[in-house]
Amino acid sequence: DEDIIFARGYFPHRYSPNNVPPGCGSVQVEVYHSRYTPLPCKDVLNRAIEDMIKTGLIRKEDEILLAQERRIPYANVLFDLNRAPNLKICQSYLEENGVLCCGRYGKWDYSWTDDSIISGWEAAEAVG
Repeated sequence: DEDIIFARGYFPHRYSPNNVPPGCGSVQVEVYHSRYTPLPCKDVLNRAIEDMIKTGLIRKEDEILLAQERRIPYANVLFDLNRAPNLKICQSYLEENGVLCCGRYGKWDYSWTDDSIISGWEAAEAVG
């Protein structure tokens, strides 16, 4: 929606209760921007909190123990026409040399957060 600052949200505490202190939850939202689509405001963190309340992800009365903003300049994978054959070459080389790849960047994949976490678990299980 044009009036909501974030495009995606998820709840890391649902993957493991060890991701948060006892009795707490966690939510992460992603706000995309570029030189073509600049951020709609200067106070992104507070706007994101307001919009999480607006959309029902959190309640106004929820106590926020920690709120943090991180800007990641290059967060999405960009594909070109040579991607598939070159990716196969790279992954084969790494596999032949015992390198396990996982996560969004390790697999060179546009994956959802849960897919990235699962690929990390699978890599950890593969090494024992």
